[in-house]
Amino acid sequence: MRFVRFGTKHLPSFSAMLDAAKGAFGAGWAAHMRKVFGKRGCSRCGLTTYAVTEGGKLVAVFATREEVEAFVLYFILVGNDNLGAGIGKKIVARVEKMARAAGAKFLRVDIYTGKPIQAFYEKQGFKVGGRVSFYEEDGDDQTFLYKRL
Repeated sequence: MRFVRFGTKHLPSFSAMLDAAKGAFGAGWAAHMRKVFGKRGCSRCGLTTYAVTEGGKLVAVFATREEVEAFVLYFILVGNDNLGAGIGKKIVARVEKMARAAGAKFLRVDIYTGKPIQAFYEKQGFKVGGRVSFYEEDGDDQTFLYKRL
C-alpha cells in the first residue's frame, strides 16, 4: 500500500468512488470534495490531498489540514470494494504520525451526525467533542471528534 500526493491521474477513479458512496456525504459536501481534489488541494484553505494506492489502483483518498494545535483529517473515502480491509485504520495511523510530526496536540475529524463511520473513529480512539446542526446545508448536522496525541 502506497500513500502519495493526489494527482490528476487519480481523478477518474476518485470520481467513481465518490459516486459509489451515495448517502455517505451530502450533495454540497460531495461537490466541495470534487472541487478540492480536482485542484489537488486548496492552498487558501491549507488542505493537502492524498491518494492511497495498491497495485497501482486507487483504493482510498484523504485530505488533511493543520490548525492551531490541531491536525484535521478533513476527508477520508475508502472505495466500496475495499471497505473492511483495514485501509481506514492505516490512514488514521498515517495521519497520526503526520500530526505528531507537525507538533499537533490532537487530531480532529468532522463527520455527518448519525452515520456509521462514527463507530469506526471511536474504535480508533476518537471521542465526541461537539455537534453543530445545519453546519453548511439544510440537514447537514456535523459531529466533531478528537483524539489527543
